[in-house]
Amino acid sequence: MAMHSVYIVVLAAGKSERFGSNKLHVNICGRPLGSYAMKAASECSASGRVAVLRSASDLSLVPSGFNVCYASGQLSDSIRAGISSLPQGACAAILLLADQPLVNAEMLDALIGMHEKFESEAICYSAEGVPRNPVLFPSSMFKRITELSGDRGAQFLLTQARRIECDAMKLIDVDTEEDAIRMRDILCGN
Repeated sequence: MAMHSVYIVVLAAGKSERFGSNKLHVNICGRPLGSYAMKAASECSASGRVAVLRSASDLSLVPSGFNVCYASGQLSDSIRAGISSLPQGACAAILLLADQPLVNAEMLDALIGMHEKFESEAICYSAEGVPRNPVLFPSSMFKRITELSGDRGAQFLLTQARRIECDAMKLIDVDTEEDAIRMRDILCGN
C-alpha cells in the first residue's frame, strides 16, 4: 500500500463568542481544552501537522512538530490559512476542530485508512447520519474549500462524502461553559 501525504489541520483560531473567553485555555481535568485535539493530531500517523491559531498567545497549546499559521477567527479564513500552508505534495488534509477533546488519534487514523481506499473522496465522521468533524478532504477539493467565505465551514461539500458512523458523544465540540462542565464530567469521571 502506498504511503499518502495526509496532513492534519487543527483549527484553533475561533473567536469563542458563545463561550465568552478563549475556551481553548479552559482547564479540563488539569489540561487546557485545546491540548486534547493537538495531542490527538500529534499521535496519529499523518505526514504532518498544522495548527491554525488566532494569536501567538495560543502557542502554548501547540506541541513541537507542528507548523503554525494564523487566521482572523472566521472559520473560512482558518480553513484557507491551514490548507494554504500545506506542502505542494499533500494529497489530503484532515480538518480537526481544536474544541473536540474526545477525538483521538485512532479516529484520525481511521480517516487516513479510509483515504487509502477512497483517495478522491471526502470522508467525514457522522452521528445519526449527520456529517460532523473531523473531515478529510482530498487535494482535488482544496481549491473549493479555500474559496469559502465568512464564518462558514465546508459542510455543504459533505453531501456525497464517505462517512464513518460514530457515537455523537465522541464528536462533541465545546462551545459554551455548560459544554465545558459536561466535558469535565466525561473526562474526569465525575
